[in-house]
Amino acid sequence: MCWACDAPSLEVAHVVARQDTAINELTARGLIDFDLKSKQNTVGLCPNCHGWFDNAMDPGFCFLPADLDFFIRFELKDRAKRRAARVNDSPDPGRKVPNARQYQRYQERVGDIEVGGTGGLYDLLYLLKNQPRVTQPRAWNGHPLASIRRAFGLLGSPRTSKIPETVLDKLLILRDLYFRDDGDRVLEKHGLTLPPPDEDNEAGDEEDNEEDEFEADDEKEEDYEERPPKRVKRVQKSTHGGGEPSRNRAIKEEDNWEFGPSSTTENVVTRYAPLILSSGSI
Repeated sequence: MCWACDAPSLEVAHVVARQDTAINELTARGLIDFDLKSKQNTVGLCPNCHGWFDNAMDPGFCFLPADLDFFIRFELKDRAKRRAARVNDSPDPGRKVPNARQYQRYQERVGDIEVGGTGGLYDLLYLLKNQPRVTQPRAWNGHPLASIRRAFGLLGSPRTSKIPETVLDKLLILRDLYFRDDGDRVLEKHGLTLPPPDEDNEAGDEEDNEEDEFEADDEKEEDYEERPPKRVKRVQKSTHGGGEPSRNRAIKEEDNWEFGPSSTTENVVTRYAPLILSSGSI
C-alpha cells in the first residue's frame, strides 16, 4: 500500500535520487551521513506518487518534516559550535545533522506524537490538479535530511502557489544555512542569531539529556528500522514546545541501515512484504 495515498500498488522510491549529481557536495557539507543504499533513503509509493515524486523539474508530490523549525534550531546551535571551534583554534568538529531517531524523540518530548511510534511526522504536498488530498501528516522512519534535500527542489517549482508560504520560507532559511557560508550575512538576511555554544536550554540541557537517552537506549537499531511507518495523529503539544529557534540537539550515534552491496529494488520489496501484508501500510 502506498505510504502517501493508500493506493494498493507499491514501488520503492529513493528519496535522494540515485542520479542526484550533488551527492558529493552534500556529503562534503555534512548533510549526508547515511548510506544512500539503505532503508533510510527509501519510501514505498504507488506508481503515480512515485512518478510525481521523481519529476525533479516539476515535482507533483513531495514530503518533508512537519517541524522544520527543529532543523533550523539544530543548525544554528551546531553552527555556533563550529564557529567557536574556529575562534579557539580547535579542530573543526564538522557539521552534525539530526537523524531519524532524534527527530522522532524530539517530537515525542514536545508532545507532537505519542511515545513509541514509528517515526517523526512528515507533511505531504501534492501540487497538481486531480491528485489525492492528504491533510494529515504521516510517520516515516527514513533520514529526515533525505526528505529535506528532495524538498529543496520545491523552491524552484513553478507551482509554489500550491505550497504554504511558511513552508517555503523555512525551506529557504534551511537552504541558505546549509549551502551558504558561515558568515553573518545569512543570519542577518533571515533575522537569526546564533545561541552561545555553551548555552543551557530551557528545562535543562536538552542536548545532554538527549545524549544520555541514547546511551541508555538498549533497543536494537534493526528493531527500530523494521517498524512499518503508519498514519499518526497529532497530539496536543506540551507547554515547553515552541516554534522559535532556541532548542537544538546533538548527534550521538551513527545509523547504518544496510541492505547490502548487492541489494535491488526487488530485495527491498520482498523484505517489506510481510510488514505490508500484516499492517496494511508501509
